[in-house]
Amino acid sequence: MENIDSTNPLLEDYLENRLSPPEKESFEKDLRQNPALQEELNQYKSAYKALKIIRIESLSDELRNYASAKKRRSRLVLSSIAACLLILMLSVLSAISRYSDEALFRNYFQPYPPLYTTLRGETHDELSALHLGLKAYSAQNYDLAITYFQSLLPQDSTFADAQFYLANTLMAKGQPGQALTSLDAVSQSFPQVMWYRSLALIAEGKTREAEKLLVALSQNPEDDFYQKKAQLLLNDLDSPVRKFFFR
Repeated sequence: MENIDSTNPLLEDYLENRLSPPEKESFEKDLRQNPALQEELNQYKSAYKALKIIRIESLSDELRNYASAKKRRSRLVLSSIAACLLILMLSVLSAISRYSDEALFRNYFQPYPPLYTTLRGETHDELSALHLGLKAYSAQNYDLAITYFQSLLPQDSTFADAQFYLANTLMAKGQPGQALTSLDAVSQSFPQVMWYRSLALIAEGKTREAEKLLVALSQNPEDDFYQKKAQLLLNDLDSPVRKFFFR
């Protein structure tokens, strides 16, 4: 503590109780015998108390400022931690959801191109129900396409083509269960039929059946296109994330 200006250096030591017993006894003896020293001590006490109050208030302000700054830092740290945890949680949830049956179906399903020569290699008349259905299918007018395709079942010679595109239309509309019924009526030897049937099975939660078809496709050396697609899908079905969360 800084000294207050005084003619007697013993005043602060006396008030701070820093005098030895003999010094204290001698000083108090002088006080009793010296009114001027008593007056000086009284004045010094007043100034000394005022200084202590100022210092206490200053220290309190410093403590309050420190506590406030510490609280702000704590809030900032907690906010940063919460933000990091949220980002981490969203990343984990995104990674997990990528391997669900629904997500796998959505990621791999693309409607088969509206070709005019499909399963049987025939060219169809532009006014035929199949051609009109394919035009509606290409325009994503799926309800109209279903009407044309169903009109060909089962009597028309283009029955297999109509069933195959009807299945694709139903899958595009989010009806894989009904699509399976149409695919069941088509020869299972075609790679494209096996591929779309496996996707419909996955969407229906029948992954074991789908894996059998995909394994057969992945081992088919005559169709490199579906062989690669099947292997990619098999890898996702066998991923550690999927095994942990979905099995």
